[in-house]
Amino acid sequence: MKRIGLVLLPVIVLWLTAAARADVLVLDPGTAPNDATNIGNVDRGDAFDVFSNFSISSAGIFFDPLTNGATNITVNIYAVTPGVGTDPGTVGSLLGTASAPVTDAGFTFYDVPISFDFTSGNRYYMAFTANGADGWGFGLNNMRFFEFDSATNSPFTVGSVSVIDGGCFGTDCTGFGNFLLPELRLTTTSTSEVPEPSSAWLSMLLLSGIAFGIWRRKTAQSR
Repeated sequence: MKRIGLVLLPVIVLWLTAAARADVLVLDPGTAPNDATNIGNVDRGDAFDVFSNFSISSAGIFFDPLTNGATNITVNIYAVTPGVGTDPGTVGSLLGTASAPVTDAGFTFYDVPISFDFTSGNRYYMAFTANGADGWGFGLNNMRFFEFDSATNSPFTVGSVSVIDGGCFGTDCTGFGNFLLPELRLTTTSTSEVPEPSSAWLSMLLLSGIAFGIWRRKTAQSR
């Protein structure tokens, strides 16, 4: 039985590793950053449709905290009620929120640990706020963001989401329905490679049988 355990140990380790695997999903259309003028400090985010279930362990935004002296950032995830036609809809209830301190590392991604499950068929809005001594929110000139095609309202698809719009709140924006997309990234937790419990047990039983057969044969040959 000791030999069987040694044979199965690498298999069990690989199975647990697959269960914990994470991927990074960057929400941007793959084009050069836009060069718009600053419209003031507001919270910024993206609206997107989800077409397959997935979970995240963190969410980040690309910016330079030195510009407004940010000391921490907050991410809020809202439900969205879709509008008619090209209207992305209206922001609804707050579904999840988390904050994290900022250690200035220049112009790069800053992530906030947050556990959240996205459900296929729903629309969400993910918004970030940077808090500091000089004010709150993001000045657009210290962010990496992209121009959304406001003429066609065409979405772009990345992984399990279809990004449809940018958004902002505050006196400097018109609210949800803005066409400047900040570059966001999601650390997704993959479940596609984790076997169902029944399949996992069947696989382990099969491997146990093979290992036991090899052990019995070697034992018989050594007698």
